[in-house]
Amino acid sequence: MRFFTLAVVAFAVACGSVSGNHDGGGGAGGSSGAGGTGGVICVLNGVGHPAGSSFPSPDGCNSCTCTVDGQIACTERACPPDGGIDPVCGFDTAYTFGNTGGLAIYEDDVTLAPPASYTHTRHPLTTTPPDISCAPALPACNAANLIDVADVMRDIADPDVQSILSKGAKPGPVLGADSRPVDGQVFKFVRSDGVGFFVGSPCTAGSVQCVPIPAGVAKLVGDLRALDTQQLKDASCASLR
Repeated sequence: MRFFTLAVVAFAVACGSVSGNHDGGGGAGGSSGAGGTGGVICVLNGVGHPAGSSFPSPDGCNSCTCTVDGQIACTERACPPDGGIDPVCGFDTAYTFGNTGGLAIYEDDVTLAPPASYTHTRHPLTTTPPDISCAPALPACNAANLIDVADVMRDIADPDVQSILSKGAKPGPVLGADSRPVDGQVFKFVRSDGVGFFVGSPCTAGSVQCVPIPAGVAKLVGDLRALDTQQLKDASCASLR
């Protein structure tokens, strides 16, 4: 996270960073009193933001916070070419992911669907009760410190992921070691058209039949798992935790 001391300077937008235009607003260092109360306000592009508040970065794909000492601190995510606006802030199609395999009594999967929905569903495998699910709202696009639609769409756009999906394989290749033959599980990722891939554990040294997991795929899997953990904290998902 980058910190900026407030000063009266010209503003220039550079994707992935905030360069300036922290309007003075009075007071040393660019902080100002809030109606004489002594509260700190950060002023950006003529708009005041009280200490502790968060607001969008001018680059369109990051978020900023006004700190208690009158600085503006912004995240430094890499911006997509379109600045983080549509279509990055909406899923382009539906995607399903989750663990599969093993002698489990149920299997969970998550469906992400346009424009920005999340549904976690539990499917019993050995009994006949109905499926149970929850669908808490996803965070706002480019939310600070949370996994959101923009994060997932950037991961999916990674060349490593697109290279595999472009081959059109259904259900797709297994990357890494497949432990399903010995009652293990792998992670599945499937697009709405059935194209996808499976991800197991990292390949061991000397394994000639194991396909290494590309870095872009590993990041997508990590973020999707983090997203699921994040969403399951919602009260509506209590029965699935």
